[in-house]
Amino acid sequence: MTTNRNNYLSTAKGIGIILMVMGHCGVPEPFGKFIYQFHMPLFFFCSGFFMKDILNLHNLYDFYIKRFKGIYIKFLFWSLLFLCLHNVFFRLNIYSGLITFRGEPSYLYGLSDFAKKAIKITFSMNEHEQLLRSFWFLKQLLIASIFVSTCNYIINKITHNRHASIYLLIAFIFMTLVSKKYNWALPAIWDISLVFMSSTFYLSGYIFRKFNLHEKFYNITYSTTMLVLLLLGLYILPWTNMLEYTLTTTIPFIIVAFSGTLLTINISRKLESYHIKYWFYYLGQNTMVIFALHMLCFKIGNLIKIGIYDMPIYHLAEFQIIYEHNTYFWIVYTIIGIVIPLFINLLMRRNQLTNRIWTLFT
Repeated sequence: MTTNRNNYLSTAKGIGIILMVMGHCGVPEPFGKFIYQFHMPLFFFCSGFFMKDILNLHNLYDFYIKRFKGIYIKFLFWSLLFLCLHNVFFRLNIYSGLITFRGEPSYLYGLSDFAKKAIKITFSMNEHEQLLRSFWFLKQLLIASIFVSTCNYIINKITHNRHASIYLLIAFIFMTLVSKKYNWALPAIWDISLVFMSSTFYLSGYIFRKFNLHEKFYNITYSTTMLVLLLLGLYILPWTNMLEYTLTTTIPFIIVAFSGTLLTINISRKLESYHIKYWFYYLGQNTMVIFALHMLCFKIGNLIKIGIYDMPIYHLAEFQIIYEHNTYFWIVYTIIGIVIPLFINLLMRRNQLTNRIWTLFT
């Protein structure tokens, strides 16, 4: 592992990716609600933490290119790959006409279906396969990073006030409320309030690095306060996450999400004293492959469940998992959803050629 005083952020991402997989595999409701309060804001925060000041058009252009390569190309590769495999998945019962997704059953695609979906994937980052449902995050991360970096450039041109980014954060929160109240939306971009919400968490990461706030908040008093706020959110707020929030829950959700994010980062810093940090760090450095493959790997868990409980094979297509008989089986799904993608990752990196290609997309 390279020496870097911010390695704990990769550790935090490692914790976050475990929580994401757990959240997708039917953990008991109180724990699931706890996870969804902050696990996705954590990723936006960690990404924004590493954004540098955009001082000129050259900086802005370089940042756009970096984001394009780091997010869009990976999104495009995995989305088109899974699209090409759609009919294969259908014939293997991974998809089924007997199981619905968002109210619609799956079906075999024709050439026109492939063409239409490929166009939407390429030009609007929509219509990716259900097994890549979590890829909404990549789209929002790309939009938020471009939006925040552009605003950062404009602010640096207008004023040299070092607190301008804090005022921008307040403006983002305000616009989240306004756009949610009036249900603003744009074609291809979806809910405008989600853009401002994503940008809020992304910008907050940048602000914490710029003002060194992550050092100030690293103590037992703040950690305890954050935990209390998380528990209050667990028992007071309805089920809330980045894709499901109302006008009245927006501000409480932002507060609770910040609390969970900062608590996770403090825990990650504490783990720096223990060798287990290397495991979390490795997970944090390989989140993309888990993002892309964990739901497909869940089908292995479905197969095991089908065999144990003698269920019809079409249940293999249950999404995200087979929720029956899941009191403790979510642990199996979690292990499968993390270990199998990492095993595939190791296999792809053993050969110099495949490692070079694999690195481009993970």
